[in-house]
Amino acid sequence: MTCRILFIEDNKQDVELMMHELVRAGFENDYQQVSTKQDFLDALETFKPDIILADYTMPVFNGMHAFRLFKDRKLDIPFILVTGSLTESLAMECQSEGV
Repeated sequence: MTCRILFIEDNKQDVELMMHELVRAGFENDYQQVSTKQDFLDALETFKPDIILADYTMPVFNGMHAFRLFKDRKLDIPFILVTGSLTESLAMECQSEGV
């Protein structure tokens, strides 16, 4: 079974790295990469992901913004926030939002 992954990420190399690790772990994946709010909303409707991996730090549209939109739609799929650096305050913010 193929897993449909929606990446909210503005860096193609980061997506390639995550895909490499998923394939290495034995997952078969179909994926789409978006980096704007509108592309994210469109992908939720047309791509219908099984899981969302979202970059926390992007200049305009970021993982927390995406998570708030995701929560409003009450989707029953995993939403994973990805970050290269996690501070205690960031962890608390994410936890208070429900991530």
